[in-house]
Amino acid sequence: MNANDQTRRGRIAALVAAMDRIVVAMDPVTRDIFVRHRLDGWSYQRIAREQGLDVHQVERHLADAVATLDLGLRRLGL
Repeated sequence: MNANDQTRRGRIAALVAAMDRIVVAMDPVTRDIFVRHRLDGWSYQRIAREQGLDVHQVERHLADAVATLDLGLRRLGL
């Protein structure tokens, strides 16, 4: 592994760690919806059913999660 690969891996590790901290700090419902959709691959409809929400509310939580991640990463300069 060359120096560029090591640098890239270090930056990726820092990004993943920062994203994890931001996600953990989210509102619990927003975090759960984000994880179920983005990581577990659940549809908006399935999440809505499981959470007792309508699809529009699921969309709003996902938009909030993405905005929170974006802002948090920007504040960290990532």
